[in-house]
Amino acid sequence: MLIDSVLIRKLRAPVYKSGLWVVVSDNLSKSIDVVEDIVDHRIIPKSDRASTKAYTYAYEDHEGKYKILIFVKQNAKPGVVAHEASHAVKILLHWHGMKPSYTNDEHEAYLLEWVVDQIHTTMKIYDNTSN
Repeated sequence: MLIDSVLIRKLRAPVYKSGLWVVVSDNLSKSIDVVEDIVDHRIIPKSDRASTKAYTYAYEDHEGKYKILIFVKQNAKPGVVAHEASHAVKILLHWHGMKPSYTNDEHEAYLLEWVVDQIHTTMKIYDNTSN
């Protein structure tokens, strides 16, 4: 969905089925404004937005459903994408009672791969829609 030059891609995390939105634009503050209007939640104070280059926000909506929102700029570097994806994965695992494992982290790694891929795919879609 494209609203005011902000691309919002709504997904469901595999296995856990929690909502995951990837939000991409050229202006993070604008992205947050657009999504705050949709979800009726304060995501981040305007005063903190200037120093924020990407953001992951998790909440339980009015219907009791868990959602994770990942905000990145269209030119986010791979490290920023990985950083935000890592937050999303840890939140998903925590919500579903999964504890991190240092000897068997394959499940976490696959989930991280999926989230990173979804962010990069959304960034490519944004590039194609904005040209």
